[in-house]
Amino acid sequence: MLPAYGNKTAAVRRRLILASRNPASYNTYFGSRRIKLAPVDARAEPLFQPAYHKQGSPSERKIIYGFFHPYANAGGGGERVLWAAVKATLEQSERNICVIYTGLDPPPAPAPVSRAELLQKSGNDRVGQFTDVNRPERILEKARARFGLEIEDPSRVVFIYLTKRKLVDPATWPRLTLLLQAAGSAVLAYEALTTLIPDVWVDTMGYPFTYPLVSWLANIPIAAYVHYPVISTDMITGMVRSTPAGIKKAFKYLYWSAFAWAYTFVGSYVSIIMANSTWTTQHIRSQWWWGRGGSWSTGDTKHVKTVYPPCATQDLEEFPLDQRSLETVYIAQFRPEKRHELVLTEFAKFLASYRKQHGIVPGSKKETPKLVLIGSIRNDNDRSAVYNLRILAHELKLEDHHDIEFVLDAPWTTVTERLSRASFGVDAMWNEHFGMVIVEYMAAGLVPIVHDSAGPKLDIVVPWAASATSEAGKELPTGFHFRSETDPDFVKTAADLTTLATCFTKAYALPAAELQSYRARAREASRRFSDAAFAERWDLRVESLSKLHVLRAKERREDGLAD
Repeated sequence: MLPAYGNKTAAVRRRLILASRNPASYNTYFGSRRIKLAPVDARAEPLFQPAYHKQGSPSERKIIYGFFHPYANAGGGGERVLWAAVKATLEQSERNICVIYTGLDPPPAPAPVSRAELLQKSGNDRVGQFTDVNRPERILEKARARFGLEIEDPSRVVFIYLTKRKLVDPATWPRLTLLLQAAGSAVLAYEALTTLIPDVWVDTMGYPFTYPLVSWLANIPIAAYVHYPVISTDMITGMVRSTPAGIKKAFKYLYWSAFAWAYTFVGSYVSIIMANSTWTTQHIRSQWWWGRGGSWSTGDTKHVKTVYPPCATQDLEEFPLDQRSLETVYIAQFRPEKRHELVLTEFAKFLASYRKQHGIVPGSKKETPKLVLIGSIRNDNDRSAVYNLRILAHELKLEDHHDIEFVLDAPWTTVTERLSRASFGVDAMWNEHFGMVIVEYMAAGLVPIVHDSAGPKLDIVVPWAASATSEAGKELPTGFHFRSETDPDFVKTAADLTTLATCFTKAYALPAAELQSYRARAREASRRFSDAAFAERWDLRVESLSKLHVLRAKERREDGLAD
């Protein structure tokens, strides 16, 4: 154990990481700010030479990329972007080191064990490392199992655990959520910077109110991968439309408008901006127009580029397109905006009509369409959501395992197995900013049934000219789009409303040959979103960030600041 360095701990940790043969040894898993010297470094005499980490030209030195992602251990699409970006960054150059700023997840509920098993475990000194979900190796293993993304050199991945993650949890702030969550993210970023200052700040989760603080305290390049705008004109318009007139509406309008201006200001501190879809790019360009660093000049928004998120198309393309079951899968976290209730209700309507049309009586064991819900359980809110969905399914007379099935916390191998045999994939989110899981549906040979908005409409489920069929050169549908009366922007005068139940009916009525054509077009269209395509685009940004790092380091030296 090294001496206590007080407020210099972050600087010491940074120097050790840059000089270390095993940077991962300097994670903060055990919660202490005291630094323990790695055995491999204790034998390396040059390690403690004052300028060891500065040897070589600035363009040849190691670079620390700090990924700010407080929920790095979650199993959603945002985490797939994180780990694909980390993997690509490490593979881009051996001098790159990735630091993951993340929070601590609560341990899973203990499963009941027998007395014999308990005694066996109590005698196993190593049992802890297999049960603690927050250990670095467990997090990396989960990323591999869930996403199929293997980090080949984990020694260059350093985990910095943040103790104040509750400050960015919306549940912490039942009122003034946007404002207080933004302030909380700045506090969390301060904790991150006082533990370890990186050379580049990479926000892959969407905490833009950290950017001014990072710029002011560290003067380092900032990269943002934007999944969706924190606030948008769509949100403000929807609020105005749905809120009754009065003082509350006026206050909320002023509050959201002021927050939108603040959002524009913080966006001016970003060096490189990547948006995950056409819809997101359009919104970010309309909002992040301010000059760099909050200057009053109007900035050029051409640096906002669309970089589609990575999707595991290569893992799914080998599945045959024929001999599929009658299953429809819905892969999504159990959050309100995923609208599982809508999916269950519409599927029940369709299923009742299907049974009537085919003369299937209740209780029959004949194969009928089945809805499979696949998702991860992150916390008690998710457990409660699943419980309520099971109750709703019972009320809708959807028989468990026959009409509906819940697949929870499934590893990636199980997910791909379910995709290999299903016929359709549904996504019900309104204004889904991209829709990574939809791409996975298409690559696996499923016909997508999606909401008619944002990313699914503009980027993914679009007409496609298949190159390997008799229809080559002719753009034809790759899936189905629906709208709902529960949509925030629903207009009652719409006479041609295509509901989700209607889309289910159309999809299940497709003749076999036409269904095969849909699948072939969908699979070919999905290749635009592969892991390889993402890595190629990400590498270009990493190259730019490394050059910006050299320039910023020069600025700091000229200003007399330590490098």
